[in-house]
Amino acid sequence: MFSEAYIIFSLGLIKPLQSALYPTCFKTHTACSAETTHVQNYIQVCGIIVGMLTFGLLGDRIGRRWGSRIVATIMLTGTILLTFTPLVANPAGYLNYFIVAATWYGFGVGGEYPMASASAAERSQSDLHWRSRRGEQVVLTFSGQGMGNFINGCVILIVMSIYNLTGPTLDPIKSRNTIMIQFAVGAAVSVFLVLWRYFKLQESK
Repeated sequence: MFSEAYIIFSLGLIKPLQSALYPTCFKTHTACSAETTHVQNYIQVCGIIVGMLTFGLLGDRIGRRWGSRIVATIMLTGTILLTFTPLVANPAGYLNYFIVAATWYGFGVGGEYPMASASAAERSQSDLHWRSRRGEQVVLTFSGQGMGNFINGCVILIVMSIYNLTGPTLDPIKSRNTIMIQFAVGAAVSVFLVLWRYFKLQESK
């Protein structure tokens, strides 16, 4: 849940950087309509809902281990796509690319919710020591969201301080680099998550 929250909540924190990088899209709205720019605020929720329904239905058929592997892979590819979105020169093209990447990532996040909560409940049920603390394990699984949000804000602030990116006017190139770096940190976490689930994760019982 850490990596999901890190990326999902970053979509709101990077808006000032997006405005500096693509002012005609996010400020004057000459290249993108205001309605279209608002789509990026909520589109990942659509992906999350579809992911929850899809993997909630498929979880029992494909198993928790393979379900967790698949959603982790989807989230990794989504994070990689988001990392390279600022390299798109055209503002409208950037926004469309960003919306697609955010939706795809949200789909993986939605699949993670039923996979992670079911696995936590099943593992605690199979262990006598944790059987009476099953609810605690599920809550701890989702508590990573708060930590992911906090760490993302810290990473953005650190990168901005390194670039001296302060004041009412933000440098477009430094803004672009900040967006890419903070997404790249999230991608690194996702790489670790994918490797661990493919080589270490066991099926819950």
